[in-house]
Amino acid sequence: MRILFVISGVLALVAFLIGFAGSWFAAGASWNERLTAGIMIGGFTFVAALLLGARDHFQRNAVLRKVRRNLLADAATSREEFVALRPFDDVALLLETRTAVAKFFDAPVEQIGRDVHLIRDLHVDQFEPMFTFLVVGSLVSARWSEEQRFGFSTDGLETLDDLTLAIRSALVGLKLKANTANDRPDSR
Repeated sequence: MRILFVISGVLALVAFLIGFAGSWFAAGASWNERLTAGIMIGGFTFVAALLLGARDHFQRNAVLRKVRRNLLADAATSREEFVALRPFDDVALLLETRTAVAKFFDAPVEQIGRDVHLIRDLHVDQFEPMFTFLVVGSLVSARWSEEQRFGFSTDGLETLDDLTLAIRSALVGLKLKANTANDRPDSR
């Protein structure tokens, strides 16, 4: 919540500077009037940013609590049951994805079922880009040591299997980029 005050303050400072600079176009305005115009615009911006940010923060926390409550109410699924539900060719990455999702929602790993729907059950669309950064970013960085940009989108993903396949595709893309970069002759 402290970061919200900082961001609101920065936005208010920018708005103050713009308002103060804009007041120079008002012919015959005194210094007090120019300063008052900047302060009013900055103050309104601070309050608006603070209220909108707080609203988003509380809505996101309410959804997070609802998802966590629903996950905890579901039946626990052991690791063996989770893997045996459907065949998957990269079981290790699937289990890591399950662990990362459980960590994101602060729930026990056993509470994340294989049939959980990313949008309907977990509401990951409401946690973007935080979900991608924390879940996908942690899985990619655990398997890829070099720092390299990659694109990722949760659009169209419905299950943990889909998410795991998309993460594996991102990892394959990183390896292809690295191999292509290593194959290029040095341009010095």
